[in-house]
Amino acid sequence: MFIRKIAAACMAVLIATLFGSTVFAADWENLPAGEYAVRASLSCYVNAMGGVEFGAPLLKGAALIVDGAGNRSLKLAFGKSSVTIYSVTCDTFIDINPSYQTEDRGVKSGTLGFYDGNGVLQTAGVTHTLSQDTALNASNEAVHYVDAISFPLTEKSGEYRLTLYINSNVMGVQFCEKNDKATATTYQAVLTVDWASLAVDTLVTAAGSTETSSAGNAGNATSGSTAGKNTDGSAGTADNIGATVVEEEGLDIHYANGRPAATEPTYTAHLNVKMLVIIAACAGVLIAVGIALLLSARKPEEGEGAVNV
Repeated sequence: MFIRKIAAACMAVLIATLFGSTVFAADWENLPAGEYAVRASLSCYVNAMGGVEFGAPLLKGAALIVDGAGNRSLKLAFGKSSVTIYSVTCDTFIDINPSYQTEDRGVKSGTLGFYDGNGVLQTAGVTHTLSQDTALNASNEAVHYVDAISFPLTEKSGEYRLTLYINSNVMGVQFCEKNDKATATTYQAVLTVDWASLAVDTLVTAAGSTETSSAGNAGNATSGSTAGKNTDGSAGTADNIGATVVEEEGLDIHYANGRPAATEPTYTAHLNVKMLVIIAACAGVLIAVGIALLLSARKPEEGEGAVNV
């Protein structure tokens, strides 16, 4: 009888664990239209100059975007950063139009793109936005750098290879995959995505940025939003991309356009982590108690547990 109870308790814990996993995991295949935060990291490593990681400091956030037709794309938010090479600090940023352009790595300097599952470079459908502020390049010119890149997702993978140009106030380099047109050493730009971290979240384009198509870098269109502040003047809680986030009764409500007092705001809402943990814990306790009650209510059959004298 004691062994049965132990087994029942273990089964209850297992069921509760599975239930909790189901609550936290977002379904890739059946997500409604929207933008969903996901953890990601970028590595643009150069093994020269003692070994320098250019990519990791530039990436500020990532989101899966699902449109009304179910098409998916990945949006990456960037900022400007810096690296230290032999005690010299270089300000780094992603540039689409470097003053010194070559194709010595088989890809024209400033190209934005991704490699598909067959290793073929794709630039169609890749878009980007430019920053409001500027950064200095090696020619001491103030340039607007790339603060976001979006590319279509043709397949779900934990790793994507990109091509992009990282510039600085000292020098720049085009990161890309090895190819038969390269006459100089190539360095990879590897994006790693943790799809298990997928959660409902709103990503808002930085106010005043300009979104363009990477094909020819033409077709500028201004886009913007109110982020990090409610319209009544009170401060909102900004997420790592820029949306206004308000916690109410166990929900994280992400307002895409601030929080109007008299109009209906655009927002997405989801259970926050605290509420999800509470739900999972309560479910586990209820399952365990239910199984224990069922076992304790079972009457022993005649002779069961009897002691012969």
